[in-house]
Parts: sequence; C-alpha cells; structure tokens
Amino acid sequence: MRNATNERILKDFFSDEAVGRLPYWRGALLAMRWDARIRAKSAGKSSLDVVMLKLFEDAKRDKQRVVTNAMIAGLIEPLAGGNVMAEITEHVTNGDTIEPAPDGAGPGYEIVRVELLPWELGFDLESLVQKKVIAGVVKGSAAERAGLRDGQTLVQRKPIHLNDPTKPVEITVKDGDVERSITYVPTAAKGPIVAQYRKR
Repeated sequence: MRNATNERILKDFFSDEAVGRLPYWRGALLAMRWDARIRAKSAGKSSLDVVMLKLFEDAKRDKQRVVTNAMIAGLIEPLAGGNVMAEITEHVTNGDTIEPAPDGAGPGYEIVRVELLPWELGFDLESLVQKKVIAGVVKGSAAERAGLRDGQTLVQRKPIHLNDPTKPVEITVKDGDVERSITYVPTAAKGPIVAQYRKR
C-alpha cells in the first residue's frame, strides 16, 4: 500500500486497515524530514515544533480555520528551505515513496537497507476452510518447502494470522495414512528493499 495515491486513501480509508494507516506513517516520515532540515538550517535553534505550535495557536483563535497544504508549506519553507509544496504533492497526493532523512531520527540512528518479505500463505485458504483439503500449493513457496502438498487433508490447525509475516502457520495434515505436523513462516521468497532506521 505504500504507494497508494491520496485519492485511493480517501476512498478506502475506513474499509482497508493498511490504507487507513498510510497517512499517519507518511506524515511521520515527512515531519522527521522537515524537522531535520529545520534543525540543520537553524544550527539546532529551531525545530518543527515552531510550526506545530503556530498551527495550534491559530486553531485556538479561529476554530473554523481549515489547514491546507499551502498553509503548511508556507510555514515550513522559510524554516526548512526546499520546495515543501512539491514534496506534499509528490508524496502525499501522488504516493511516491518517501526516502527517510538520514538524520531524521537523531544522531543515534542510521539508515540501513533491508529486504521486507511480504506475507504469502502459499496455498488456497478457501479450500482449506470450506473443504478441509490442501490445494493450490505455490511451487517454491515456504508452504511447499515445509511439506504441504495438494490433496492433503486437514486434521487440525492453529489460527492463521492473515497478512502477518511474523506469525507462523501451524497445521496438521493427513498425507495418505500418515499425519504430519507442519510449521512454517508464511513469507514470499523475495520482497522490496526498504530504508529503515537502526541504532548505531
């Protein structure tokens, strides 16, 4: 979802949990970027707090005041430099990936590149739920490597956490006359390389 447009967010904010979280993460990353630039430009004498306090004070005086992109850009640009309005259009409206500021989390952190392996169950969940039969096993998937095969029948399973690649799948199947307990982490073989902050 990270590259969903603002139009998509407006449409699916309340119906898709991943879409609903996106504006908050984007806001945090852009705020860290602008805060780092303000601190650098002011030699540590100012920060994004100045902008937030100004917005807060204006809202107290005028409760009908609507915060716009242009208003935010107009407050941040004199302090941070750069074209803040273009950044808002690029990352908020269009959904382009936000590159975290190298110093955005402070001097105790650095940027590292990591591969995030997305969730992949590796077989047809509907067949398991409705027919109690393993079907649609994806060739080369973690499910196949762990031993799941088309035609096996379900004996028992623990809850499957949809879209959570950190929670293992634990399932017992019958393969002919033999019962097998299978556990695996439901992740794809490859994923996107993303930037993350890590303590130095």
